[in-house]
Amino acid sequence: MARTKIDYGIDLGTTNSVISRIENGEAIIKKTDTLKDTMPSCVYINKKQAIQVGDSAYNALKRDKLTSMKSEDKSSNAYIEFKRTMGTDKKYFSSNLDKNLSSEELSAEVLKTLK
Repeated sequence: MARTKIDYGIDLGTTNSVISRIENGEAIIKKTDTLKDTMPSCVYINKKQAIQVGDSAYNALKRDKLTSMKSEDKSSNAYIEFKRTMGTDKKYFSSNLDKNLSSEELSAEVLKTLK
């Protein structure tokens, strides 16, 4: 039985991420759900504990930051640029999950979405 080889390339970026696949000897960028080449490396956890990644998370980030500025509760459940702290002990608290998340855990959510 011949084994089929599938080649992918992933750019897990600090700001944006992308995945491509070799098809017929050429790298083809896989489009996101919103038909863009890249997606924001952003993660948002809503009140129902659902995890959003990409454009929807980035839009939620903007809303979340405005809301936290107007209220006494300054916590946010939207995360961006967490890749900068990979390999450190830095944790990101999510009040909606009531737990700390590492940059590796947040990066894993971006990778899952790219997949």
